[in-house]
Amino acid sequence: MEGVGFLALDDWIYASYLAARPVNAGRPDREARRPDLAAAVLRAIGSPHEALPTVVVAGSKGKGSTAASLAFLLRAAGLSVGLLTGPPLRSFHERIRLNGRPIDDGDFLRFSAVVEPVARGIPVDPAKGEYVGPIALWQAVGYLYFREKGADVVVAEAGRGARFDDTRALGARWAVITPIFEEHVAELGPTLADIVWHKAGAVGSRTEAVFVGRQRPDVFRLLQDVRRRGEAGGPSVRWATFGEAFGVTACEADLQGTRMAGFVGRTAYRASLALLGRHQADNFALAVAVADAVLRSLGRGPLSPAAIERAAASVRWPGRLERLLERPLVLLDAAIHRSALDPALELVRLARPRRTHAVVGLAAGKDPGLLSALRPHVDALWYAPPTNPHLAPPSAWPPKARAAVDRFFADPMAAIAAALRATPDDGALLLFGTLSFVADALRALGRDPADLGDPLAAVSARSGGRGDRPPPP
Repeated sequence: MEGVGFLALDDWIYASYLAARPVNAGRPDREARRPDLAAAVLRAIGSPHEALPTVVVAGSKGKGSTAASLAFLLRAAGLSVGLLTGPPLRSFHERIRLNGRPIDDGDFLRFSAVVEPVARGIPVDPAKGEYVGPIALWQAVGYLYFREKGADVVVAEAGRGARFDDTRALGARWAVITPIFEEHVAELGPTLADIVWHKAGAVGSRTEAVFVGRQRPDVFRLLQDVRRRGEAGGPSVRWATFGEAFGVTACEADLQGTRMAGFVGRTAYRASLALLGRHQADNFALAVAVADAVLRSLGRGPLSPAAIERAAASVRWPGRLERLLERPLVLLDAAIHRSALDPALELVRLARPRRTHAVVGLAAGKDPGLLSALRPHVDALWYAPPTNPHLAPPSAWPPKARAAVDRFFADPMAAIAAALRATPDDGALLLFGTLSFVADALRALGRDPADLGDPLAAVSARSGGRGDRPPPP
């Protein structure tokens, strides 16, 4: 299934957004975004979200992996799980999944026919920067689909913020906050306190519990400040934090996977993750805590050790520290900030390659400091811009970031092909960047990210796409 492409969807999914885009250029989210319009769309189609308990996952890093792990855990426990995620890697259908599998063409077009006239009928004035956001329309299609198919619960990944994202209209019953760092400063900032305030907006008036993943000490203090001011739910909302209510007690990570021991409340567990990197142990522990709470709240808990084991062995999330090849070692990760480099670099050190090369594809709003931070760890570093027409490369390069790059490419596919040719069989190639760049890398290596699989199906041994180098692109 190829799915509907970018251009076919611009006619209605992006029409309102694109009409207002010139006015909103440079405006912060609190001025440009209108989650009340997303709520109006949901009401106009019969409020399908009201029948489906929802978890909203916000943060700066690990949102997708945590959301996928949570969906796999709930599915392994016997629930039917809808999953709404961020930018797709191959087709827009990947944004809407039921039990790991994307919505098909027929269902997508059928529910789009319901949502499209509603979207066009919402009164907005593009000249004032008003628009019905694309995410509002994706989630409307998704909730109609999930309701018809009998989903028990929905896991929704928030966008760059949360307080003014369209997911705010979903009325999250549970809110999740993954690690937060300085990102999208123009839209969410200018300060770290502002960014934290935006992310904490995942907590709404209907939220009964908040789960906070591992945070830097300064970020955790800022989250506590938002909570004390009453700007992240009321006093009755339960907060569960990493290291207190749940956490990781031991972790080993290598190129075969991640083995961890964790706890939630007074219950200890062990898990062997197919996902790579120590950070995935943190993400999985966060997801276990949320899954246990969701199951208990729905009268289906607690989360069993068997469900944890089944989900850990089967969960996958393409492009998040994924090993694509063995010879040469090729690691792909949607890393957009210098703080996200360590897990991949740890795996490279374990492999002890003869030479290490890297290709980076960042968009505006991401951290160009990633380039200068990566430079001491590689023998050659190349840059290529994103191909997504809605993204732009950084408009200004800090001198250290520009000096770190050995060669600039106009096309990421050409950059990846050149890097593969230059990397010896006993070497390593690191591919870091935005999800648009990750999609380019998966295409270059012939990988299909569409179907995540169903954790209730038999867990069979699989290679995970590992092997030797492909024919030259």
